Amino acid sequence: MTLVLLYNYCVCDHRKIKSLINMQRPKSSEYPEYYHSYVNNVEDEDLIPGLLKNQRFVNDYFEQIPEDRWNDRYETNKWSVREVLAHINDVERMMSNRALRIGRNDKTPIQGFDHNAYVEINDYNHLSKDDLIKEFNTVRNASYCLFKNLPKGAETNTGIANELKINVRSLGFIILGHAIHHINVLKERYKL
Repeated sequence: MTLVLLYNYCVCDHRKIKSLINMQRPKSSEYPEYYHSYVNNVEDEDLIPGLLKNQRFVNDYFEQIPEDRWNDRYETNKWSVREVLAHINDVERMMSNRALRIGRNDKTPIQGFDHNAYVEINDYNHLSKDDLIKEFNTVRNASYCLFKNLPKGAETNTGIANELKINVRSLGFIILGHAIHHINVLKERYKL
């Protein structure tokens, strides 16, 4: 097995190890309407290489933001840059957990979560830019391995999350589109 070091973390070389499943873009009927804008943000048609391409994109974007801008907010009660990346990390964990459970054919309905409460309860000010970027890479590498190693057929397994029907591959594309969405917000509203 060939390994590559991607952003200081070891992952399987996706060029050498073919995914067992086809993780093509989901149809809009495969996920709730709420997520359409996220999935539409994604240009990639195949999730597995898309996860790595998106990882480089997110890293490059956050790396270029100077440390002294990480506490910036575009309005008083809006999240800081630091909190935005922490939120991206939390949501990816949640969506990957949903993908794991649904991918393993767990039919237990998955409750929703209050993403605002996750940010409010934690104090991210003690975390450096590098800490948060490293955390992102750790979470992303785990997501990459999860999706790449799912058994054939699991990509279309469906389950109930937050009282809505969704399948595994849709969750992967939502992860990518969610990160892109928040970077677009940072560019437009934070001028970063």
